[in-house]
Amino acid sequence: KRVWNLFKSYWLVMTIFILIATLLQPERYPGNIMEIALNITALDITYNDTLWFLFPYALLTLFAQPIIKLSTVLRGTWLCIFIASAFIAKAIAYNTEIPFDNLGGIVMRNLFCATELFFMFFVGALFARNSLMERCVTNVKERFSHSRITRRLHIGTSTACTVILLLLFTGRIFMGASTLIDPLFIIPMIIMFLCIERPKWLNSSLGYIGCHSTNIWFTHRYLLVLSGAAIAFFHYPIVIFAALIIICLTISHIINVIKKAKDLIHSFNEQMLTEGKNPVGAINTLINTSEFWVSDQKNIRVEPVMPDNGAKSADEISAFLDDRALPEFDGKI
Repeated sequence: KRVWNLFKSYWLVMTIFILIATLLQPERYPGNIMEIALNITALDITYNDTLWFLFPYALLTLFAQPIIKLSTVLRGTWLCIFIASAFIAKAIAYNTEIPFDNLGGIVMRNLFCATELFFMFFVGALFARNSLMERCVTNVKERFSHSRITRRLHIGTSTACTVILLLLFTGRIFMGASTLIDPLFIIPMIIMFLCIERPKWLNSSLGYIGCHSTNIWFTHRYLLVLSGAAIAFFHYPIVIFAALIIICLTISHIINVIKKAKDLIHSFNEQMLTEGKNPVGAINTLINTSEFWVSDQKNIRVEPVMPDNGAKSADEISAFLDDRALPEFDGKI
């Protein structure tokens, strides 16, 4: 369900922006049939290259439960398996001449990416499954509150965690990106951040952005591709970043309105079908089964048009209307 909802959002955003891109850059978009199919399935996303790991993430999510169950059986062995599989996948991907320009190569590339992301994905999954993050935050706060070092330096838990967070962030920058090393930096960074006392406005702001984070991820690259020159007009990186966030949030609100409208229509249709009141079918059934007219604004008569089968009793009329699935009539048009 999570993967399906993610892909529905991906398809909605892609459809909106590709329609716009087709008008602005018809020589580039939407491309040939193969390119369209690869983008729809997320096997090879050329429209928005920042979504390259969407398909590997979907694979990992779909197979998460059985692998996590296997990891609980293997216990410590699963760590070695994931690390070894990540190294092997990376070695094969970078040291073999696999053609990634055909369908078979594209599928292999996604499998290698999924294997390489195994360790990082399942470390996070196990932390979430066993509530390890909450335990770590509680333990860190208790340790720092009774630490001799913090007492001698006259600093509180928030200050100490802030310093450690900055050191981890700096170390992460110098170490570079790696699916094996990232969890060793990112998980402690998250723990330190959660231990810091934050003002309410900061939590509210981060929560607000967090609700739109998926849409921001989906849309920001499209904006840079389609209107990079206009965004570069702001010149200064921090101003460009702020402008991009504001534009993405605005677009995210529009996307959410479209999603809610679509969900409301879908749920309304399902409810009508469940109750035998299809909004289109109900009107057609009423017109085909009855002759109705308005004598005045308050009184509405409905007279059934009976088939030529001799049925004239009230019970037979009622049975006939039930067979035709006549919707309930509330006296209003």
